[in-house]
Amino acid sequence: MNNSLLHVGIQISRNDFDNFYCKVLGFVQDRSFELTDDNALKIFQNEKGTSVLVGCIPELPLELFVSEDVLNKSFNHICFESDRIVDIESRARKSAYRKVFLEHSGTLFISDSYNNLFEIKPLK
Repeated sequence: MNNSLLHVGIQISRNDFDNFYCKVLGFVQDRSFELTDDNALKIFQNEKGTSVLVGCIPELPLELFVSEDVLNKSFNHICFESDRIVDIESRARKSAYRKVFLEHSGTLFISDSYNNLFEIKPLK
């Protein structure tokens, strides 16, 4: 079976867009669109539409759903391998975002202010 990841959609705050996604993870925006109230309700069972910023960090295509409504914490996370883990960890160390670096495995866990958690493993 062949599967391909097309994108991951997550809810973020507008402030995290520049400070976390662009400056820490290196997100590059390709386009944006408005998710209408009608489609938000049909697709996500959410009564309020929002702006969606489409692009990618070098390792992962993302759709960032900009909203100021904070969700509850969960075990949800996105895991990917990167050959830039040292650079990301260095930038994360200089930020106020929550991060955990597991030296024994070289794995970095970093999250934005909405608790969107990224597990970044060193590329093998």
